[in-house]
Amino acid sequence: MWRRHRRAGDGRRSASGTTAAVRKWAAVHGVSLTPEQNAALDVLAAGRNVYLYGPPGRGKTLLVDIFAAVIGARRRHLQEFFEELHEGMAQTGRLPLAVARLVDGVAVLCLDEFTVHDPADGVFLDRVLRELDRRGVRVVATSNRAPAELMPNPLFHPGFEPTIDVIEQLFSVIRLDDGRDLREASVSPSRSGFGAGRWIVGGRPRDDVDEAIASFRFDDLCDRPAHASDYRRLARDCPRWRIVMPGMCVAHPDALTRWAALLDVAHDLGVEVTVYADYPPQPFADLLWANLPDAARAVSRMGAWPVIGCATRAK
Repeated sequence: MWRRHRRAGDGRRSASGTTAAVRKWAAVHGVSLTPEQNAALDVLAAGRNVYLYGPPGRGKTLLVDIFAAVIGARRRHLQEFFEELHEGMAQTGRLPLAVARLVDGVAVLCLDEFTVHDPADGVFLDRVLRELDRRGVRVVATSNRAPAELMPNPLFHPGFEPTIDVIEQLFSVIRLDDGRDLREASVSPSRSGFGAGRWIVGGRPRDDVDEAIASFRFDDLCDRPAHASDYRRLARDCPRWRIVMPGMCVAHPDALTRWAALLDVAHDLGVEVTVYADYPPQPFADLLWANLPDAARAVSRMGAWPVIGCATRAK
C-alpha cells in the first residue's frame, strides 16, 4: 500500500558522504555529537523517512538542523508548516495544490516538534502525509512522543490510530535518549539566540528602553487570545525580548499553553528572551507540569537559561 520508493535527490550524495559532511559541519561549528546522535545520523543518512523522538533536550532538533543545512532540506516547525498549508488551501481551494506549492523542488522536508492534540489537525496530518508520500518527498520529523503516544487525549486517540499506523509504516522510528538534558548541560553566557536568554529573579527592566529589545508583560502575551503565528510575527519584528512575569506565580491553563507555544517559537527562531520575575523558574515549571500534557518541552526550554539572583534551576 505504502511506497518505500527512492526519494528525489537522495542519490546526490552517498550515505557515508552525508554522514561525513554532517560530522564535519558539526566539528567546524564546535558541536560535539553524542554517541546516540551519531547512531541516529547513520539512519538519517540512509535516505529513508525518519521519525526521531525522545525527551526534550536530547539534541533531536540540533541534529536535524545540521542535517538539513548540509543536504539543503527545507525545515519547518510542524505548526508553521500547517499555517502555510492553510494559507495555500485558502488560495487554491485544494490540499494537493497547496502541498505542491510548498514542496515544489523539495527533496527532503524536515518537520520539527511533531505533536498533535487537536482532532482536526490529526485528520489534516493524515492527508498531508499521504500527499507528501505520493509526491515522493522524503520527510524527517522530530517529536517528544513516540507515534503511538500522539493524540494523547483518550477521547480522540482511537480515531487517530489509523494515522499512527501510517506513520509507523512510512517512517523509520528512532528513539534518541541518553538520559541527559543537553540544554541544561550546555548553559553558557557566551551562547547566542534563545540560549543567550536569562531568568532574572527579583529584578525589573530599566526604564530606558533599548530599541533593539521588545518589552512585554506576561499578561499581554499569554493572558489574551494569541496563536503561535502571532508570536512568530513578533519574533521576526524583533529577535530580543524581555518579559515581566506576574507578581505572583499563578497562571490559568490557557495562559500556560500560550507560554509553551511562545517558548517553541522563540526557540525555533532564535529569540533571546530575558525573563524578570519575583521567583525562580522552578515554581513556574511546577505550574506547567501540573497543567500541560507536553510540559517537559517547555520546562526543558526554560532550563537553557541561566538564573540570575537565585541558584535554583527549573527541572
